[in-house]
Amino acid sequence: MNSFTLKKSFIWVMLLLLSGITLKAADNPQVVVKLDKPGCLLSKLGSGNVTNLKVIGSLNGEDMYLLRWMAGCDRDGEATTGKLATLDLSEANILTGNLIYLSMSGDVYFHGPKWVYLTHDEKNAICQFEFSDCNALKKIILPSSLKSIRRYAFKDCTNLQSVEFSSDSIDMENSVFCGCTSLHEVKLPKKLVEIPNGTFYGCKNLKNCEIPSGVKEIGEAAFEDCAALEEITIPSTVTKIGAWAFKNCKEIQNIELPSGLLEIAEATFEGCEFLYKIVLPSQLKKIDDRAFVQCFYLQHLEFPNTLQEIGEDTFLNDSWLSKVNFPLSLLKIGAGAFQNSGLIELKLPKSLIYIGCSAFRNCKDLSSVYVLWDQLPMNENIRVADVFDEVPMEKCMLYVPKGMAAEYKNSSNWSYFKNIVEFDATAIDKVTTSADANEVSRYSVNGQRLSAPTKGLNIVKYSDGSVKKVAVQ
Repeated sequence: MNSFTLKKSFIWVMLLLLSGITLKAADNPQVVVKLDKPGCLLSKLGSGNVTNLKVIGSLNGEDMYLLRWMAGCDRDGEATTGKLATLDLSEANILTGNLIYLSMSGDVYFHGPKWVYLTHDEKNAICQFEFSDCNALKKIILPSSLKSIRRYAFKDCTNLQSVEFSSDSIDMENSVFCGCTSLHEVKLPKKLVEIPNGTFYGCKNLKNCEIPSGVKEIGEAAFEDCAALEEITIPSTVTKIGAWAFKNCKEIQNIELPSGLLEIAEATFEGCEFLYKIVLPSQLKKIDDRAFVQCFYLQHLEFPNTLQEIGEDTFLNDSWLSKVNFPLSLLKIGAGAFQNSGLIELKLPKSLIYIGCSAFRNCKDLSSVYVLWDQLPMNENIRVADVFDEVPMEKCMLYVPKGMAAEYKNSSNWSYFKNIVEFDATAIDKVTTSADANEVSRYSVNGQRLSAPTKGLNIVKYSDGSVKKVAVQ
């Protein structure tokens, strides 16, 4: 290389440095821009065709809109030619600005206004919808000075894979990362106290999210449809989990709920197909409707002695659920609560005053029902034929307290059971099935019921409530 070429290269590098831009040698070289004042990002860049960018200094509304455009979306929600994939704002400060960064119909998100024009109106914040639909963006490092992220800030950034927080204390609004279908891992700020509604809704490739130890509330649908989420640790500080919070998180296998949680909300774990073990809160009072619908592999539950109510369709279609223990505190079991489940044995406590229709409908494996009432419960509260509809009565035994068999047999309600025998109700906790447990049902590994042993791996349920895997040659 001659001296003229060397001098030319040196001058070019110096010009880049003087303009506030440095290039790092890499496959995807990072462009570092140092801003002298807000609003000069475009003049510093000279071009929006940057794929890896770090900004140092203060950004105003004009700069923020430029970043949005570079990340793949304009103010009309239309795709741009921008290819900004990696954005590092860790050393940036975000100011306010009047430039419109998004104009949108207000029908859905703003409850009526025909058209809404959004400007960057808050300091140290990522404003609502600010990076929504920016599909070039793959990674973002947020500013250390950031105080808040407003609703839908990164909505439907379908190629966003990684988010890094540089601040420990950030206030987040609803649905910040909803629809970020490529997001696979997030480490939330350490001082976060709430994961708002819909935060990761529809993030179908999110595998890991570490919930900070100080979080007190997980909002509605916060992790709904996070189909790849394999493990989640809920800290002991959490006292509220909203409805649908983990709905359709198909890969979660076990979970322990904090002791201070008093209620499991509607459909919280609905569709968690591979959930097989859950530790319920020690102070739990209510499990709401559909909380565990279609948790096919859920096998055994230990209800705490504080539980008072199980809602409607709570364990619907949980075909492997073979054993439950109802506490003496239980007052109500809702309609369809255990419909189509794999229950083998029931012990209904004396405290129960209501069982809804179809509560145990189509429990084909149910063979033993123990009741502790020494006075027949009111018919209108427990309509036996409806509660146990499609249970095979020819093999199901009803065990009643000593001296009560005649009364149950003569009842138009309870005579639905064909086999009624007495037992010592004072020894209910000692009631067990035979040590020589019999096979009651058999399933394939995908949950399909089998009529006979089938080549391959079979899942076999026994009369003592146990479940075993059996290899059939």
